[in-house]
Amino acid sequence: MALKQYCLKMSHSLWNDVDKNRMALVGTLYPQGITRADYIREAVTQYNKWNAEVVAPKMTALKKEMDEPIGFYIDDGLDVRW
Repeated sequence: MALKQYCLKMSHSLWNDVDKNRMALVGTLYPQGITRADYIREAVTQYNKWNAEVVAPKMTALKKEMDEPIGFYIDDGLDVRW
């Protein structure tokens, strides 16, 4: 799989949070540490899995429950047709 480059700009405090969280993994899940790129790549992968398992089914169910718009609104508010 070829990786595409992407420039990610974040505030200094957000980068500090990324560094703090990835360094907390050193010695537990990643004995040698984890790079910023690998940490962010893994975070995006996990978010996409969660989105597919949790959010997508809810959105599909919500779309099925939505009613069709009534004719009054489709016809620009004109309830009498001449």
